[in-house]
Amino acid sequence: MVNDFYRRRMKGLAEINANDGKQTKVVKYIAESNRVSNDDELGSIMSVVKWTTLEDDEISSS
Repeated sequence: MVNDFYRRRMKGLAEINANDGKQTKVVKYIAESNRVSNDDELGSIMSVVKWTTLEDDEISSS
């Protein structure tokens, strides 16, 4: 169960990293949750955060 969750999460994060449209959706969701504008969220979080993926995890553990 935990492994399934982990793999689905990593796959989703890889999709976010690879697709600007998905990043826009994430920014919109987080901005709405934090009650700030999309531009503020994009500037403050999305430009700083690197979405960690399974590949990153495999590289760091080798």
